[in-house]
Amino acid sequence: IDWCEKNYVTSYYLAEFWNTITNLGMIIPPVYGIIDSLRQGFETRYTICYALLILPGIGTWMIHKTLLIEMQLLDELPMEWGGSFMLYSLYRARNSFSEGGRIVGVLLFCYAILFTVVYLVNKNPVFHEAMYGILIGSFLLLAIKFICLLYTKGANIPFLGGLLLYGFGFVLWN
Repeated sequence: IDWCEKNYVTSYYLAEFWNTITNLGMIIPPVYGIIDSLRQGFETRYTICYALLILPGIGTWMIHKTLLIEMQLLDELPMEWGGSFMLYSLYRARNSFSEGGRIVGVLLFCYAILFTVVYLVNKNPVFHEAMYGILIGSFLLLAIKFICLLYTKGANIPFLGGLLLYGFGFVLWN
């Protein structure tokens, strides 16, 4: 997919200079998250979630740098796999492994495998966007459920603000 910048205008080495440079914003914050997660002694799955945010960031950086289909796959496949693991981690934050965690994990793993196989055969970006939208929609519904059950209205305001920004970003992305 050729994105929104004219190719190789600013630099001979970067296909889309500004998309490549600004994409560092998808790589640097998760690095800080990993460091902070390790410093605070969080469960390993949370550190893994931050690491999984870095992978599509690097993939996106590489696609804007090269415009190669292989780099696009380095962007889109980690989005689905990472999103699946993050949804599983969110589910496990309130439910034990014996309370359906195993089933949820297996279902999300099967989802990621099925998505990968279908997408490698049929590289339709609309399929990726729709499947990612379903995955993130599920994630957000579960997060909203947990926020409403656990926190006061004061805690909901930053969450809802983040939700609106994420939704706005998703609309712009599409």
